[in-house]
Amino acid sequence: MSYSVFLSVWRFSTGLVGRLGGAVDMPCVYKPLFYDLEKLLVYWQKGNPNSPDLMVIELHNGKITDTYQNYQGRVYMDPTMMLEGNFTLRLKDLSLNDSGKYKCIIMLNTPVIQMLNQIYTELEVAAPFSIPVVTHPVEGQLKYGQEVTLKCTSYGGKHQPMIIWLNSSEGSELIVDQKLDSMELSSGTLNVTSTVTLNITAPLNVTCIIRTPEENFTSQQYELRQRDNPGTDSQTQNPTAVTASISVIASLGVIATMLMIMIKRNSLCRLYRGYVHVLGAVFTSKSADGFCGACIWPFATMFLFLPHGNLHPRDNLSSQDRSDTAQATIKKGRDMTTQGCRFFAAPNPPGNMTAS
Repeated sequence: MSYSVFLSVWRFSTGLVGRLGGAVDMPCVYKPLFYDLEKLLVYWQKGNPNSPDLMVIELHNGKITDTYQNYQGRVYMDPTMMLEGNFTLRLKDLSLNDSGKYKCIIMLNTPVIQMLNQIYTELEVAAPFSIPVVTHPVEGQLKYGQEVTLKCTSYGGKHQPMIIWLNSSEGSELIVDQKLDSMELSSGTLNVTSTVTLNITAPLNVTCIIRTPEENFTSQQYELRQRDNPGTDSQTQNPTAVTASISVIASLGVIATMLMIMIKRNSLCRLYRGYVHVLGAVFTSKSADGFCGACIWPFATMFLFLPHGNLHPRDNLSSQDRSDTAQATIKKGRDMTTQGCRFFAAPNPPGNMTAS
């Protein structure tokens, strides 16, 4: 073979990337093939910087030898494709140690060995990280202002990644201090963990991202649920009930004010003399000097509608029970009226109070 022919058969392949645990095909082709396989010598070798190249697989006298250390059971060349001059090597169950430079050498096995082709392949075994998982030791809803420690864990990569925490609810990055831990496993890969502490004042969805120069790996959203803020309970009350309570209090205040004014001026007795109306029932109560029992009728009326009264609107009573209760209440009103009239009719009421 001439010198020019020797130069024309050199080929250089591009680099290949395989995944850890996966498989890769490294091409080596010599076409057209004019020789029988028994006349060829084909070697696949892996470069070793500190020692002679390692034998991966070989074809000699038409037979394949694939039992070399570290590659036994992991390498393969297709006999049918070899008949066509295709000596592509399949390497499976890739490990990190498989990364490196490989070369395919094709020679003619004659008394003077002739080089037919030589191809180089650069193989890089990539070790992607696993999908990160976010965990925290406390389950269920959180209290307002509670501190929570979250952990983001991933494994399988070769190089230290960047770990980013995101507020998924707002689509923004969480600016927090994080503690990074990294441990190398027997396979040569890493197990990485990021730990952060958050103060929870509102419901929050968080996401953890493992970022490498090759690609990113994102966790599922992790929801942090928060209980209602105790300080806001009063704002969640039924507005109708609050309004009704305020109205009742205001009405009682107005009635009490008017009552005090009327009692002071004794106008109530001039307007209603001797008659008290309680739920439609009319009765009289006069003191010795004719002082009218009507002075006290508002007390009896309010008594009926106080929350602890016998005929509060919320009472769930039958007609007979309501009638009986009304009669009992009227009697209480009569007693209150009689006592009130005696008080105001006295010549010198207690406490230096006099009826004008």
